[in-house]
Amino acid sequence: MAKKRFGTTLAALVFAAVFVGCPNTGANDPLNGTWSDDGIRLILNNGRWELRSNIPEKRGTYSVSGNTVTMTTSQVYFVWAGGWVTQSQAENHPDSGGMNFDANFAALTCTVNGSTLQVEIKDTLRTFTKN
Repeated sequence: MAKKRFGTTLAALVFAAVFVGCPNTGANDPLNGTWSDDGIRLILNNGRWELRSNIPEKRGTYSVSGNTVTMTTSQVYFVWAGGWVTQSQAENHPDSGGMNFDANFAALTCTVNGSTLQVEIKDTLRTFTKN
């Protein structure tokens, strides 16, 4: 009986260590909200994100593992295309001008620490503060 109780207690501790200290992607997600850095806004909402400056730029989904947030782009905003486009739509658009779309659709890895979120965007490390 003691072994069973120990195993149950250990399982509960492992569960708590893995999930209590990590942000989640649900309704009470501590990452939800608007994060800002020098005119750039990163809006996180229950596993979805959007990057904006003066206009929308990118959006997609994110997942969390520990303090690492992995963001994957699903659409890019192009004025010439009339708004949001997927990678295949952008690559096949006649006005794309031979742009390298891979750079626009890369997965971004971020680190969260309290009210700061660090993310590398176009080879520049940016630190966002939660509003």
